[in-house]
Amino acid sequence: MSLLIQRSVKMIESLWLPYTTTTKIISTSSYIHELLKRSKTTCSVLQLALYYLFHNRKRIQQAVKTTMNPYIKCGRRMFLASLMIASKYLNDKTFKNKVWAEITLLKVQEINQIETCFLKLINYDIYVNPIIFEKWSQLLCGQPTVHCFPIIGIKRSSVQEHHPTKKLRPVQLNP
Repeated sequence: MSLLIQRSVKMIESLWLPYTTTTKIISTSSYIHELLKRSKTTCSVLQLALYYLFHNRKRIQQAVKTTMNPYIKCGRRMFLASLMIASKYLNDKTFKNKVWAEITLLKVQEINQIETCFLKLINYDIYVNPIIFEKWSQLLCGQPTVHCFPIIGIKRSSVQEHHPTKKLRPVQLNP
């Protein structure tokens, strides 16, 4: 899973640097690791989130260069939105935005805005052909078979089981 975290960091940095308007409190790698741990994100969800970012990279790069929207300029928030949407797409039982707000220490209204902003940015295009997704997964992991399981090895039985034990500091947006 650390390989996917490294690829996530590279994806965020390649799409958003040097356009980011955020102040880093923790490293992008630590942020992603903590977010994935708290949300008990599966390998498949992370792979789909990365697919959304990669597949829409041209739109994202254009928007990052031209927009004044601070959410679009923040790679971490757009990664979060991509992760939320991937989770909702793949899972029948998923977190509500209120729970994502608790996990990230952001307000529910901000979570809603981030999600809507990302969906508009990708033109609400969330469907991925299963064959393409399988090839994408193999490419990401560099192996023919990809095992998908929760990142910390715990199966999530309830969407209310996240219980953050350590504070994940929110990313500061500069005005």
